[in-house]
Amino acid sequence: MNKNNILISFSICLLLVFSIFYFYRYSKKTTINVASIETNYQFKADDLVSNFITDEKNTTKKCEGNVIEIEGKVKEVSFLNETNTVILIGNNNSGIICDFGKNQTKEIKALTKNETVKIKGICKGFLKDVILLNCMLQNTKTNE
Repeated sequence: MNKNNILISFSICLLLVFSIFYFYRYSKKTTINVASIETNYQFKADDLVSNFITDEKNTTKKCEGNVIEIEGKVKEVSFLNETNTVILIGNNNSGIICDFGKNQTKEIKALTKNETVKIKGICKGFLKDVILLNCMLQNTKTNE
């Protein structure tokens, strides 16, 4: 082997090691227990979505990475890929996607469309919808 082949092989191995490290470090799900963390902010679902749509930069700065509580109406419930997900109705064709752990499957299965709920979770930001991870139901029904 000449020096160029050795250098290329070494570079590829180094790139592979860093890629594996990066994937392992940043692909793991967040495992913070939000039940033990105080809520930083409380929002109605449509207000939070409106805030992201009208001023995404400041709303992201305020909410991203923080534990927030959302009150809103259930649009959809799904149980795909071992993830329990509740989507809350927002506005402007956007909503709030709330991912739950397996420990709340029973409570989530009992939810019905248009039921008003309070959910606490870690805000991860806004794409087309607001994303909340590690969610916990704060109550299963609120009176309106």
